[in-house]
Order: sequence, then structure tokens, then C-alpha cells
Amino acid sequence: MSPLGKEIDRHPSGDASDLRSPLVLELLAQIQTDGFQPTLRAWCERLAARQPFDAFTRLRRDNLLDAAAAFDSTGDRDCDRFVRFVEGYTRHDAAGGKSVRVMTIHQSKGWDSMRSSFPSTQGRIVRQPRCAGNARRGNRAHGC
Repeated sequence: MSPLGKEIDRHPSGDASDLRSPLVLELLAQIQTDGFQPTLRAWCERLAARQPFDAFTRLRRDNLLDAAAAFDSTGDRDCDRFVRFVEGYTRHDAAGGKSVRVMTIHQSKGWDSMRSSFPSTQGRIVRQPRCAGNARRGNRAHGC
């Protein structure tokens, strides 16, 4: 069982899977009163007391708390919007003068957007994908 599960089991209010349980209602009230960052910080401290965090887990915790602080600054307390915010959150650290930015090959070539355009290939302008013409003629070669 995870440290979170053990901590929840110790809670006197019982079943956390019941959305009307005292534990869930207590968490929602704490989020409404204090915000996401203080609520998450308190729970992280409780978990770390049961099982100390390694360096990677501390880094991830700090990233989550930074995201929670950014979300709290909006004044919003909606849990679903918080989850969507955290899923799309990117931490931007200031780069030092002699730092190296590590990127995927796609990022380094500018291919990290949802759509990339290539105006020419081998000196010819590409008007349609090769598979599009083959599919119209009933040719299913090359996985088209």
C-alpha cells in the first residue's frame, strides 16, 4: 500500500472513496479555505513523516506546490480546473549564463507544435501527402 493509502486509512473519518465521507468533505473545505498549495503542503508533510521522500520525489513535490501556488493566485478553487491546470503546467526556470538547455530532437528542430509545415522537399513543392493520391487510386502501399 502507498504511504497515501496508509495515511488515509489512519484518518478517523473512514472511506476516502465515498465522495461524501468526512475525509473528502474535510479536504474540500480546506481547499476552499486555504487553497491548493497549503492543503497539498500539509498532506505532503504528513506523508513525508511516514516515509521520507527521496530527492526525485522532493523535486516533484516542489514542482506540484509551485503549480498549486500559481493556480491559487487566480483565486479559483475548482478541483477539476486545478487538475487541468497542473496537467498543462510547465515550470520555467531562469537559465544561467553558462547553462545548457536540454531538448528533445523534435524541440530542437521546432517540431514540438501540433502541426509542422514543410514548404518543399527535394526542390519540389509538396501539394499533398504521397499517400493521399495513392489512396484515391485504391493503392494501399506504404501503409496508406
